[in-house]
Amino acid sequence: MTSYQNGRLAAWGALILGLGSCGATGDHEANAEPLVAAPSEETQMVNAVEADYDAQWAAARARMGAREYVEARAHFAACVDLARDPGESLSAQALVARMDSATGQLERARERINSVVGAMDAAFGGATSQAAQIGAALTPKVVARIRQVEAIITREEGQREAATEKFIALYQYCMDNELFDAAIDAAHHVAIAGDLDQQITWGQRGIAAAEAGDKPGWLAVLWNNLGATFEDNGRYAEALDAYQKARTYHYQTGGPIQKLIADWAVGHTLRLKGDLADARTWLQTSLDAAMELYATDASNAALEWIAYGRQELGLVTLAEGQPSSALDQLLEARRLWTEAGLESWTQGTADFDATLDQLRKTLGR
Repeated sequence: MTSYQNGRLAAWGALILGLGSCGATGDHEANAEPLVAAPSEETQMVNAVEADYDAQWAAARARMGAREYVEARAHFAACVDLARDPGESLSAQALVARMDSATGQLERARERINSVVGAMDAAFGGATSQAAQIGAALTPKVVARIRQVEAIITREEGQREAATEKFIALYQYCMDNELFDAAIDAAHHVAIAGDLDQQITWGQRGIAAAEAGDKPGWLAVLWNNLGATFEDNGRYAEALDAYQKARTYHYQTGGPIQKLIADWAVGHTLRLKGDLADARTWLQTSLDAAMELYATDASNAALEWIAYGRQELGLVTLAEGQPSSALDQLLEARRLWTEAGLESWTQGTADFDATLDQLRKTLGR
């Protein structure tokens, strides 16, 4: 067991103690420090947070959100020790496994999540009164969290088909139990692993979950993602419809950047459809908003969308049959592109430069 697991787990019986290798893979015994050793940095970090499950969980989530997975793992491991019931213990164990996989420790992650899932399944089997008692603590939210980690680890192991099956089952489980955020996440995982038809189908199912759960913030993102899928496959009319729906929700829930990006997406897609007059109107509205925002706080995010806006308007001018004026506009956009640091997007930069090179050759400039 890890140093964070204590007698509290013993009180929950053999099913949870079956997580012995899940709570660790022999790490503690193999890597034990001398008794006189100073506390490790991770131990000091954990000790700096209140010895309370909720406090450690919050610290772990914050670290995870910042992609500080080693630190997050230490806090989740502390939660195992501080858990008040088997549900909390198994949740924390599952998240330790997730942090293992996030740091490339897939073998350890697999061993750990298998033990967690085994304990959960045994508890639901209810072979003993103790097992039934443990099973009662495993709420649908806990079960969904464990199954989600299991599916992610399966995908990271390269078992895409098996992972997809797990995410599909998880989606249905979450919808049946009205866990809409988790259902949306499961649908998203199916979509990113699937072919075009699956991307569309599961994008739509994610939207259905968000609508059922009244999640306007999610709806903004999901409609936007579906629009991008349609756009990438040349289905511009459907992309436009999706982006317009996304815009509705961005305007309900987003800030200035989200709103001007939503306007840009509509204008961008109108250009792709060949509706140049409407495209210019939408793109100019987005550019004006970005310039106004930049004038107030000079943020790099605003500068990026000034560059994107000028690029799109230059492409509209080019499509209107004014190549010389278009080149001037695009060269200004390219200057802003560099200033905003967008050259880190290598493919986008290469495509932009190819357009400029071709236009220069055509004009002899």
